[in-house]
Amino acid sequence: AASKLSRVEALASGQYQYTKSVSLDSIEYVDESQYPFFVNYDEQRQDWDSASGSGRLVESWSDPTFPTAHDLSNWLRSGSPSLAQAPVDETMAPGTGATAPIDLWALPTNPTQLAAMVSSRSIEAGPPGPLEDFTQVGDLLRATFAPPALRAALLKVASNIPGVLLIGPTTDHLGRGGVGLAIAQSPSDPTQGSSGLFELIFDPTTSALLGEQTLAGTPPAGTSTGGATSLTGLVVTSWTSYEASGVVDSSTAVTRTQISGREQ
Repeated sequence: AASKLSRVEALASGQYQYTKSVSLDSIEYVDESQYPFFVNYDEQRQDWDSASGSGRLVESWSDPTFPTAHDLSNWLRSGSPSLAQAPVDETMAPGTGATAPIDLWALPTNPTQLAAMVSSRSIEAGPPGPLEDFTQVGDLLRATFAPPALRAALLKVASNIPGVLLIGPTTDHLGRGGVGLAIAQSPSDPTQGSSGLFELIFDPTTSALLGEQTLAGTPPAGTSTGGATSLTGLVVTSWTSYEASGVVDSSTAVTRTQISGREQ
């Protein structure tokens, strides 16, 4: 599906890759050193990223909740500090964006060569290991204007990373059907256990990254059927769904095309 997509062009001067997403975002209050705690928020995010690294970021957070009774208890013991998060609207000058610009057209489309560049951290910096390999593949696939041949190669790289599991048909948090791939990842909050998964969900007809999520728990033994792994008994601890993505001509313009390919 990825290799059959229409040809796309690199970002021109003055153009931006626009991405709109919604998330369940977990924030750790580490300043409360005696009684640290996590809080979950509904996050709304819009990104504008240019080839030069300039862009804009708009974020807001709402509806705070505590993921565990332990987090609620520590918040109360800390004196019930305010959980309000101020909205963000930041403009980045060239070269100062959170994500360094990557020339997707300069990357190889041979899966073996591409896998070597990912694992050696030649494309993005990061710690060693299969989890980071998988995370970086997701980073590169999140850009919907990536060349079709590169998208196809990245999916082949993902399928060959040691420890990657086929979850199979699944649904993201906006109700869109997709195909899941996952890899083991320990939860960031120790009270949620010592094992879990990081999952990427792809649109099977366009290869677009619909969303990603982290889960706490261990997939039960003996539930893998047809090559797929069951998520029975696992708890979602955070998630992101990508609503819309496309190339726009300013850092205030938005695209009308949803990532699923339908018009908003």
